[in-house]
Amino acid sequence: LVKQEDYRCQKCLQKGHFTYQCPGKRKYVERDSRTRLMNKRLKMDEEKAKLDIL
Repeated sequence: LVKQEDYRCQKCLQKGHFTYQCPGKRKYVERDSRTRLMNKRLKMDEEKAKLDIL
């Protein structure tokens, strides 16, 4: 069994309580959209292809 102190709340991202016991609000975690991630990957692949040609 895992101690309650080791659990991380999925709502506020703090340790020590379960999500259903959370006294706080959900934190907003900003992350790139899938389109932005795909475009970054495509750009990296294109640059790599250019270097391979040289």
